Amino acid sequence: MGREALACLLIFITLHGGVIQDAYAPHYDKGLMARVAARRDMQPQACMISSAQYGIGEWVWVFGKRTGALLHCQVIDVSQTRHKKGHIARLRLIELDYAVTRQLCGTVNGSSAECPVTIIKLGE
Repeated sequence: MGREALACLLIFITLHGGVIQDAYAPHYDKGLMARVAARRDMQPQACMISSAQYGIGEWVWVFGKRTGALLHCQVIDVSQTRHKKGHIARLRLIELDYAVTRQLCGTVNGSSAECPVTIIKLGE
């Protein structure tokens, strides 16, 4: 999915509500997100993230601005309370599973500033 699907999501949000946020996405080490999912008795998903704002089990769409990729991702982990304010202040609203980093960012190297994303949470 890509830019056309993103356009459809934006139209949906205009009509039904939701949240759109621009951010930068660091990533977990290879295999770490799957271990977190297993520890929480959650099934691994094709796209898993950690979030500073959404709860475990919630789903969001993540659009990679550099690659044009759009993925539906489940929140598997959340920011620790002591780190949450800093993550939000630095616009590190999510952290990606290593497995989807290249697809959304174009690379697995570099800083989070090199991985601009748009996070879309549809209205309930």
